[in-house]
Amino acid sequence: FPAGATTGGAHTAVVIGDSIAISWLPSIRAALEPKGWTVVALTYGQCPAVDVDVNQGVGASSDFTAACNRHRAWSFDEVKRLKPGLVIMSDAENSLIRLTDHASGNRSVTEWGAGASRTLTALKKAGARRVVLLSPPPAGQSLEVCATQDSTPGDCVSQTSATWRGMAQAENAAAVDAGATYVDTELLFCSANEYCPGFIGSTPIRLDGDHLVAGYARRLAPVLAKSLLS
Repeated sequence: FPAGATTGGAHTAVVIGDSIAISWLPSIRAALEPKGWTVVALTYGQCPAVDVDVNQGVGASSDFTAACNRHRAWSFDEVKRLKPGLVIMSDAENSLIRLTDHASGNRSVTEWGAGASRTLTALKKAGARRVVLLSPPPAGQSLEVCATQDSTPGDCVSQTSATWRGMAQAENAAAVDAGATYVDTELLFCSANEYCPGFIGSTPIRLDGDHLVAGYARRLAPVLAKSLLS
């Protein structure tokens, strides 16, 4: 999207969040662009859309937390400028274990929920017409580790974690309170009994255990389109 461009409006979708949001982009673009939407990515790796202070998980930038907070504020300003018809936000499950105050368990879930509410309030004030919180795929095993010449499909199966469940609970509650939409994507990646394979057929789902493989993301576009445009 060109810097400083003024294009926006009812058929513009803005995507905010960290690298999980980035990994959703092939699916979001495949779902919306054929229907005439422009998709604008305002993402920043390791920096959640949810308004909380987080430490950098990979890297060693001493300025990361402040830089992330500046980026988040800038993304809200861009939403105000673009006046999009849709804002989509998604963040990594491991954000809950990267809070700068080292909160854990129920305390981290409470903090995440409060941050989600602040973000939704800011987006509403910025003029976002509709906001969708898109859950991340439940974290699984890295295919680089579990998929070997001697492995079987069962070696790459994982289960939905308590961390993912806590994030889902907090975001869903914040969305309900704010009149936003929460999309629980768990069943796109896992069975009803919470077992999550590394492959669907021959298509890998997550390469490193967290981020969607683009090929599988694009396969989800028809289902995702229904959730984003309903």
